[in-house]
Amino acid sequence: MIVRRLEQSEAHSAQHQPPHKPEVPCFAQYGLRSISLPVDIYGASPADAAAKRSALTAAFLGGTVELALPDGGTYTALLLDSGKAQEQDTDGCILSCTYTLAGYRHGALETLVLPADVQTFFAAGTAPQMECRITETVTEAGSHTVHYPNGGSCVLKDLQAGDTVCVDGITRQVLCNGQNLFQAVTGISGWPTVRAGENSLAHTGQSYVEYYPIFV
Repeated sequence: MIVRRLEQSEAHSAQHQPPHKPEVPCFAQYGLRSISLPVDIYGASPADAAAKRSALTAAFLGGTVELALPDGGTYTALLLDSGKAQEQDTDGCILSCTYTLAGYRHGALETLVLPADVQTFFAAGTAPQMECRITETVTEAGSHTVHYPNGGSCVLKDLQAGDTVCVDGITRQVLCNGQNLFQAVTGISGWPTVRAGENSLAHTGQSYVEYYPIFV
């Protein structure tokens, strides 16, 4: 089995660029399901097999991982149980175990470009709430309010005209020109989300809304 940050395993189900590297949402509350990953680990020796299992477990423990599964879906998942290794041959060079994870299925990152005169938009997916990222360009120096879909906002101060601001509900960041801007937040009502289907956005300038469709 080849282990990488974008996993390929078996599962049993129970152009605008953002100012920083996109990441999958890690705070989703909807669509969680149980994922079982049976794994056979081959080593040149018992010690080598044990070391490979340890490395695989460490990779899972590093945080959320992305799984590309045979059902054609991509899942963001978190390890719950690393299972117990069992020897499959007499010399201990083959170990079998089953990893148990909790995760949700999502589509590729969607980017919507919304001009000021567009007040409604459609979001794919089936979850009633999906974290999103909103990016806007500041038109006047001073304060700027980033309005959220379906209500809520974040107010930022001490900005310059032309600054690019981003309120990122996916990775829980507030950025200005790619740098942390939490110190400039004067008011924030949670993090922005979209819902499957029709959404409203009461904004006054062009906005970029990015999200990963989540399927429950």
